[in-house]
Amino acid sequence: VELRTLASNPAGLNAAVRHVLTMMTVFCFPLCCGGAAIVPTLFHVWLDQRWLAAIVPAQCMLLMCMGLITQYLGGATLLALNFQRAEAVVSIAQTLLTVVLVLVFAPFGLTVASVGIAARPFLLMPLSVDLLKRKCSIPPSTVFLAQYPALGASVAMGVCVWLLRLALAGKVSDGVALPILVAAGAGFYVLMVVGMMPSVVAQFTNRPLGRT
Repeated sequence: VELRTLASNPAGLNAAVRHVLTMMTVFCFPLCCGGAAIVPTLFHVWLDQRWLAAIVPAQCMLLMCMGLITQYLGGATLLALNFQRAEAVVSIAQTLLTVVLVLVFAPFGLTVASVGIAARPFLLMPLSVDLLKRKCSIPPSTVFLAQYPALGASVAMGVCVWLLRLALAGKVSDGVALPILVAAGAGFYVLMVVGMMPSVVAQFTNRPLGRT
C-alpha cells in the first residue's frame, strides 16, 4: 500500500525500496546466519539423536531465507505498481523450478534435496531484479547495495559464532554453550551494525523514547 502511493515518483520509489530492503536485511540476515551457526548446538540441546541428520537441511532452509527477501520485495513492488502479470511470471517460474529441483535432487536424499531447494531463490533472483528494472525502473544497484552492509555484518557474525562453537565443544555442555553463542552473536552483530550502518542506528536512537 505504501509503495503504491509512490508509483508516480520514481526517486521516492527507489528510496523506499532501498529503505525497506535495508531494514529487512538488518533484522533477517543475522537471524539466518546466526541461526545456521547455532543449529548443531540447538539440536543437541532440544532434540535427540534421531534428529541430527536434519541439521544441514535446517541450516539450508535458514540460509534460503536470505534470498527470499529480494524475491518477496520484488513481488510486493510489482503488485503495488499494478504489474500483476510480471509478478505471476515469477510465481510460475518458482513453481516450475521447484518441480525440477525436486525431481533432480530428491533421489539423492534429504540433505542434497535441501541444498537444491535452498538454491531456488538465488537462482530466481536475476529474474526478480530484471523485472524490477524493466517494469519499475529500480536499478539492480538499489536492490543489492541496500543489502550488502547487513550481509557483510551477518556473515562475519555467523563465522565468529561458528568458530566460538567449535572452541567451546568439549569444554562446556551444549546447554551452557547455547546461551553463550546467542549472546556473543548478538553482541558482535550490534557492534558491526553500529560501526557499518550508523544511519540505521540513528533511525532508532533519534526516535522518541515512547515510540522506541
